[in-house]
Amino acid sequence: MIDLRVAALVCLLLTPLALAQTEGEPVRKEDLVFRQKRTLQQMEELEDRMFQLAEKIRAETPDHSARLLLALQRSREELIVDEMNEVSKLIEKGSLVEADEQQRKVIFRLKELRELILSTELDLLLKLKRLRQLNDSLRVLEDLRQESTALLKRRAPQAEEERTAFFRNTQRLQSDLMSRLELLDPKLREAAPETVAPDRLDDSVKALKAANSLLAQSTEEGLETQWQAADTGLRVAHQGVLGAREELLLELQRYIRSAMVDAFLQIIEVQGRVNRQVEEFMERERSGEGRLVSARDFGEWEDRAIEIGDRLKNAGQLMEETEYSLALAPVARFFAEYADEIRGNMRSKRLAGDVLATGQRLVEDLEGAVTILAEEAKWAKRAPPGDIEAFKQIKLLTELNVLRMVQARVRTDTVRLSTLPLSDESVQRNVARAMHWEASISAVTLLLEARGYSKYLKPEDEADF
Repeated sequence: MIDLRVAALVCLLLTPLALAQTEGEPVRKEDLVFRQKRTLQQMEELEDRMFQLAEKIRAETPDHSARLLLALQRSREELIVDEMNEVSKLIEKGSLVEADEQQRKVIFRLKELRELILSTELDLLLKLKRLRQLNDSLRVLEDLRQESTALLKRRAPQAEEERTAFFRNTQRLQSDLMSRLELLDPKLREAAPETVAPDRLDDSVKALKAANSLLAQSTEEGLETQWQAADTGLRVAHQGVLGAREELLLELQRYIRSAMVDAFLQIIEVQGRVNRQVEEFMERERSGEGRLVSARDFGEWEDRAIEIGDRLKNAGQLMEETEYSLALAPVARFFAEYADEIRGNMRSKRLAGDVLATGQRLVEDLEGAVTILAEEAKWAKRAPPGDIEAFKQIKLLTELNVLRMVQARVRTDTVRLSTLPLSDESVQRNVARAMHWEASISAVTLLLEARGYSKYLKPEDEADF
């Protein structure tokens, strides 16, 4: 029930934005400015209400509370309010084309926000948030350990005046290290609560406080022992966070593959529908019968291309962030470039055979990738239950086959481009793009091939895969 109430607020927020796009009767600029400012006010109110509601329901329904806080964080990270304010300024200046383009981006982000609030994949979202916290904590801990190691190497000089400066300077360095450890403590307790890391971080802080007392007395006796205790605490805390991160990455594996295949299938459906619409309008243009393509059609197709491109880029980023796949992340970015090309064509309002061909290629390549990924389950049956190495090799072979499918496409393009005049700027861009992807995919392929094949999978089996 909580989800529906907040989703309703976002739906209401989308309504006034859509009104500004209504075709038909002319709308005065003053009315548009008023609507946009009212919408901006509603968005600010929505953020406040999400926070207040999250706080109220935290004890009763923590999952719903976490969902709302994630949505609020996403809204602020993506600067939705700032973008809406920019739309208002563009309308006031009379730059309606730019305002319309910016407004479509805002609507897309609001729809994403609504999907996040209603998402059933809350567990995945929370795990990703925790992974980012662990990664941040690890980076800080690594820096702190370097500074701790540097402290262990410090020795007081013999000259009295130099010793005073040494103790004062060391105390300053140590106090800074201790402050940063104390700042890290609450983050570590949230990211790795079930590990020894937070307790050992406390040990490090206590040891540094004891060392500070010794420095205040200008004595070295016992100082190295305290520094050693602080360094040991940091090392154990680092190992604890690293272990928690590895466990979390393993948990995320099952989510990522499913999410990736679902994303590819949804994109195939959406782009397939756009391809059919484009083909239908091209036929009408040839025959001179039926309604011809309009600016609104191009706008809708451009919106779909933006959504598809963002979805593919996000998929690539997700796979990199979770270390799910060395190969599939660049493949997702390769597919995203199709969407970027389609978006450019739709923005230019081009309705031609090459535009349709790009959309068809995107669908064909995604279908090929999904087919290869689906075959992975069949190959998994060859490996004995619990043989982790065999399953790793199956995943490896899947990735290699997806890479080689894309590589075949790139090489076909390269052959085709070699027959065209290089004086054409678009040909030069496409040649550079093909060379970039050939180099990237070859590098990843060589890296994967270096890992070898297990006894369950052999190179000659690839033809049947």
